[in-house]
Amino acid sequence: MLGPAPLLTEEVEQHLTIASNGRVWFSGYNFGEEGRYVRGRTSNFHLNSEVANRILTVVGKYFSHDYESVFATDIGNWELLITNSQGKTYTFKGSLCEGLVVDGADLSDLIRDTLDMPDLFVFDGKDKPDRVNRIAIDYHWITKIKCYVPINDKADAVTWDYSEKLILDRSTDTLEHTQHIGSGCTVSRNYYV
Repeated sequence: MLGPAPLLTEEVEQHLTIASNGRVWFSGYNFGEEGRYVRGRTSNFHLNSEVANRILTVVGKYFSHDYESVFATDIGNWELLITNSQGKTYTFKGSLCEGLVVDGADLSDLIRDTLDMPDLFVFDGKDKPDRVNRIAIDYHWITKIKCYVPINDKADAVTWDYSEKLILDRSTDTLEHTQHIGSGCTVSRNYYV
């Protein structure tokens, strides 16, 4: 093992089985004392068989062609067992860094999204950063501006209250930029991409 050992409660291994009838079995194993893996969580549930078969079909399609394994020594590995309708089992292996894509769909993301299990390691070890869907930046600045000529005998400065907001939203494909320049003056720009 390279680097520091995982925490005792850190999940380090996962077992996932998807059957064509829609049954799904999952177990997650934590590092445990002295590296002895301890089952930390389990989940068994049933999918619609059409949904399960869609996953199995896409995975089968990817691995039905010549598959070149990628192996790295500094990350974990995955092992896939595919059992066909005649009961013959095929084994595939690789490192948890692979972006396996079929017809433009990432297999790891497809499995995570379909099962609604975002923390599955699958083939890429969930090494992708979270997808950012919305960014909002708020800026507010208040300053006093000294006047060269006093406004009146009690005030020799003006208070400027300025704010700005920038919103980038993936779901609406928009960028919104709004500026509040003093009292009653607002400049707004909306862009649709």
